[in-house]
Amino acid sequence: MTAYRFDDAEGYDRLMSRWSRAAGEALLTWAAPRKAARWLDVGCGTGSFTDLIVETCHPSRVVAIDAEPAQVVYANDRFALREVQVGVADACLLPFESRSFDVVASALVLNFIPDIPRCLSEMARVAAAEGLICGYVWDFAGERSPTWPLREALKCLGYSVPAVPGASQTSRSALRTLLAAAGLRQPATRAFEVKMHFEEFDEFWVSQIAGSPTGKMVGKLGGMQRLDLQAETRSQLCLSADGAFAYLARAHGFMGVA
Repeated sequence: MTAYRFDDAEGYDRLMSRWSRAAGEALLTWAAPRKAARWLDVGCGTGSFTDLIVETCHPSRVVAIDAEPAQVVYANDRFALREVQVGVADACLLPFESRSFDVVASALVLNFIPDIPRCLSEMARVAAAEGLICGYVWDFAGERSPTWPLREALKCLGYSVPAVPGASQTSRSALRTLLAAAGLRQPATRAFEVKMHFEEFDEFWVSQIAGSPTGKMVGKLGGMQRLDLQAETRSQLCLSADGAFAYLARAHGFMGVA
């Protein structure tokens, strides 16, 4: 199977930043973390959710880690003038002392981690007593991610599309099971409907083909193949007469107490 790597940080930010921020706002409203907390963002990517933490949660400390060096470089540039510590680290072997953080969060990454139970156990280990573990994933199990239209179009045209890692673990029931198995108390999940508006199809298309494994497939297509794919992707969306449209994705938030 084609490896899922997010090594085009700029492209990934163009694709996912505003989606992640919108879902992150819903998570923070629901989870209601306390102010002046010590935060760890596990799998920070380009730093969209980390940025939201800094802007809205009044943290006393923020540390963000990711396994992909290109994403960490991008995030470091983003936070160059702010007190956010960003580094490369393994989510299944967090390089921190136990009980180091009040809130340990994970945005749009949990299903991509090869050993999800180990990751959640590590998140619980580094959380303080009564610390909050929280995060969100796209509902890949229900085919409600922002990349679904492009993936579906590729399938309709007969292309072999790599399965999204851990897709079955993104349902609310699977997430609750994972939280409980990690020993977290008060495991809870919630669905967040995330609507994004686009002025025209090209705005959506350009963001979709940047920064994701599915987008890399498009880059390998010939001119006519790409035009056919654009037409098929367009058919998956409900465009208005002037070409504008909204796409509704769904994220699943999760949280538990260490």
